[in-house]
Amino acid sequence: MKKIVCVTLTTIMILLLLTGCGSKKNDSGSGGSSTSAEALLQDIWGAFNEKDQFAVSGGDEKNAAQGPARFEINADNAETFQYLLHVTDEMYAQLENDAATMQHMMNTNTFSAAVVKLKSGVDTKSFADSYQQELNGQQWMCGFPDKMLVLSLGDYLVIGYGKIDNMDNLQKACAKVDSNCSIVIEAPLA
Repeated sequence: MKKIVCVTLTTIMILLLLTGCGSKKNDSGSGGSSTSAEALLQDIWGAFNEKDQFAVSGGDEKNAAQGPARFEINADNAETFQYLLHVTDEMYAQLENDAATMQHMMNTNTFSAAVVKLKSGVDTKSFADSYQQELNGQQWMCGFPDKMLVLSLGDYLVIGYGKIDNMDNLQKACAKVDSNCSIVIEAPLA
């Protein structure tokens, strides 16, 4: 009898944990200011079809996690963010301290993405063009990414590069999370 009670209580606890830990979707449909970059990236990752997900890690040293995580935009983290996402000093200086990252755990060239918020007055298209130029100028090692994306979701941008299938899945997930998602740049990498 004790075993049955124990199993029942364990099952109930697991169900409560699972229902309480589900990702909260952005109901505004605009990626608006009622969310954060981290919450938005978690929603995007949750919108990937399960069969298309893979092992990812994210965040800066302080916020590191298996999955999407907050990346604090500050002087201490600049070099790491620039290395992971291939942004220049100038581009990094244009970001608000509201960002989140996730990368493929085995090879960042397979999939690297971030949700970022630009500072007031920064032109989205100009930022995206600079990002594309920087990615096309890279000397890639350990595999070549096929495609880069810059997507607009309300107040946020999703930036990333990787294999075609992974970038296509990222784009589909963004559209699921925000029906107003728009492409700023979608381009192959040379």
